[in-house]
Amino acid sequence: MKKIYPLLGVIASISYIIYVIVGGVLSDGEYSHLTNAISELPYFVPQDSFVWLEKLTIIYGLSLAFFSIIAFMNFKKYKSTICRIAFLLVLFNALSGMMMTFFPMDARDSQITVIGIGHIVLAGFCAIFSILPPLFIGIGFKNVVQFRHLTIYSMISSLIIFISGCISAVGAVNEYIYFGVFERITIGTYIIWILVISMNILFSNIATANLEKYLKNKVECT
Repeated sequence: MKKIYPLLGVIASISYIIYVIVGGVLSDGEYSHLTNAISELPYFVPQDSFVWLEKLTIIYGLSLAFFSIIAFMNFKKYKSTICRIAFLLVLFNALSGMMMTFFPMDARDSQITVIGIGHIVLAGFCAIFSILPPLFIGIGFKNVVQFRHLTIYSMISSLIIFISGCISAVGAVNEYIYFGVFERITIGTYIIWILVISMNILFSNIATANLEKYLKNKVECT
């Protein structure tokens, strides 16, 4: 399990991407990826379709949570505290995202509710826990030879998430027409980062396992 656990990160990323794309399709054109928030999907997708579509968010949250927990434990061998903190923050992001299920976004032009305020607070936590992990990983990977090539990519991802996230927040408050674009840049950058990190850890684990197997066979033959 320690070798293939990064597949959970891959599953999480793909599940979320499918959720957003398919959700938009099921809305029959009423939902716009340019102007609507991802959290507004439940208001546009038919209830009978959203019942199974919502399961993708559950798969996303649980897969990301377990991936981050195992990564946190597994990265102890690299003696990188900052990388382990990064994966802990990914866990907090996953938990905040799952809690948003119980605090849906208020419909547009409706009265603000306590649940809606809870959604905004959780969205704020998700934003923070999306910006920091790539930044910390970028710093931590400098000292991990296997993943050093992801340093700059992770830092750039953190910067993109921060900038687009700020624009998205301002756009949401001022009802900017292309608010949905910047929200997708923010979340999409984070999701793709999770996918890239997961696949690199997976490939590294497989390469290490094959090398260990080769060396073991070589020793047995001599």
